[in-house]
Amino acid sequence: MPDQKTDAYELQLDAMRQIMTALKPLDKEGQLAVLSWVDSQIGRVAIQPQVNEQVQRADVASGSKRPGTVSGVAQKLGANSCRTLLASAATYLTLYQAKDSFSRDELIASAKEARSWKAEYSNQMATQINRLLDAGTLFEKSKDVFSLSEDHIKDVSAKLGAA
Repeated sequence: MPDQKTDAYELQLDAMRQIMTALKPLDKEGQLAVLSWVDSQIGRVAIQPQVNEQVQRADVASGSKRPGTVSGVAQKLGANSCRTLLASAATYLTLYQAKDSFSRDELIASAKEARSWKAEYSNQMATQINRLLDAGTLFEKSKDVFSLSEDHIKDVSAKLGAA
C-alpha cells in the first residue's frame, strides 16, 4: 500500500511530465516566458539569466557547435598559464564543442591542442584543475567528469563575441 510520501512524489513527477509536455513545442524564449510566469504565480523569485547566456546554454543543450579552435579561444581569453589554458580548454569544450560535461582526459587533451601549451604544464595539471574547482570555474559532476560554471560562461561570453 503506497504511503503519503510515495503519493506526493508521484504527484510531483506527474506535474513535471505535464510541464515538459506543455513546454516542448515552444522555443527557448517562450519556455522562459512561461516559466517566469509560473515563478510569479507561486511567489518564487528566479534569477533571470542574460540573453547571451541563454543562447550559449541553448546551443550546448541542442548540440550546436560553434566554429573555432582551442588556440583561438585561449588567445581571445588571454591564456598565459596552465590554469588559464585549462579554463580556455573547458570553455572550448562547452561552447564550441557543445559538451555540457567532459572528462578529465578530454579537458587535458583539449588543452594540449593549444599552440600555447608548454611541456612543463604537464606536471601542474592536477593542481591547476583542483584550483579551478576551488575557484568555482569548474564543477566536478562525478569522478573526473566536469562542467563549466554558469558564471564563467557569462564572464567569457563578451570576450569571445558572437559566433
